[in-house]
Amino acid sequence: MTNEWMDEAENVIVGCFKSVRPMLLKAFGNIDATFKSDKTIVTMLDDFVETEIRKTLIAFAPEVGIVGEEQGAEGDTETFWLVDPIDGTENFVRGLTGTRNMVTLISDGQIVMTVVYQFMTDDLFTARRGGGAFKNGQPVHVSDRPASHSFVELSCPLDKQENAKLLQAVRGLVGGYRVSGDWLKTIEGKIDVLLAYNTGGGDWDYAPRALLMEEAGAVVGNIGAGLDGSTYDYKNHNFLAAAPDVFASLNKAARAVLA
Repeated sequence: MTNEWMDEAENVIVGCFKSVRPMLLKAFGNIDATFKSDKTIVTMLDDFVETEIRKTLIAFAPEVGIVGEEQGAEGDTETFWLVDPIDGTENFVRGLTGTRNMVTLISDGQIVMTVVYQFMTDDLFTARRGGGAFKNGQPVHVSDRPASHSFVELSCPLDKQENAKLLQAVRGLVGGYRVSGDWLKTIEGKIDVLLAYNTGGGDWDYAPRALLMEEAGAVVGNIGAGLDGSTYDYKNHNFLAAAPDVFASLNKAARAVLA
């Protein structure tokens, strides 16, 4: 997969995202939803957008597989696209910010590239492994605030005892918690830390966050019993992402609780 191939891939993905944007803007905060078997919500546009993205990706690279949130897996299982047609559907239905379209390329177990389009603001976030993270073509970087002044974006349900212990251990080290649903603010350094633990969602939700954070200068590592945060597997959705010094401080606290 050359840079030229990824340039072309990015162009066709963005073209697809922008083609469905008028429909998404019209339906934003004004669309009916139903419940899936996992009790999360879905709209007819989730399925429609995924169909459009799949058609685009298959036409571009039929040899690459696809794993989508709404329509499952097809094709190659070693090199494939992760597709989240509308990330943050709950926000989309309610007319809240924090919703976007996402496609991420996985090859041999590694996150290779991601394209995230925030259709409400027409902002495009991209990253390639080893190539940096960008917003609308301009480099972005995670914040350099110390831990004591850092805000932590949470994806961490509060109704589990283990989670409560983790959050209590970290709370004294940081400036505060946020549950904005707009994790892209961490890529720009507006919020400083991503913490996901015992949360829902699929690989398509978290792989884009991890690559964008890493390429924007963060350390990304899995946390939990028996883990030291030194490695990251996109299939493990328990992870911490922050600038190196902040990561070291918060990871130490997390390890003490989760060991």
